[in-house]
Amino acid sequence: MGEVVQLFSKPKKLQVFKKALERGVVMVTLDPIAEGVSVPSQFLKSDYLSLNFAYGYNLPDFAFDEEGVSATLSFDEGYFYCLIPWKAVFRIGDEVWPEDFS
Repeated sequence: MGEVVQLFSKPKKLQVFKKALERGVVMVTLDPIAEGVSVPSQFLKSDYLSLNFAYGYNLPDFAFDEEGVSATLSFDEGYFYCLIPWKAVFRIGDEVWPEDFS
């Protein structure tokens, strides 16, 4: 996996997410108990959670904007609509971390 980059502002997180999405799968690492986060309950005892997003997954309700990212994702127990506000995200990456993500 690529380097860890600290991202402080929502606009910066959205910008990095968009660039990574153009390259394929984007891994978003977040605090699963942060305010506004909606993920399956089994992850609420974890210190962090990493979720993958990609256009190629053909997620019917995949959306992202200045506030965050959302989609119905597949888990072992089935499907769950996840809502991830940018304020909960502390890492965004992909398999090939380009230097121009800053």
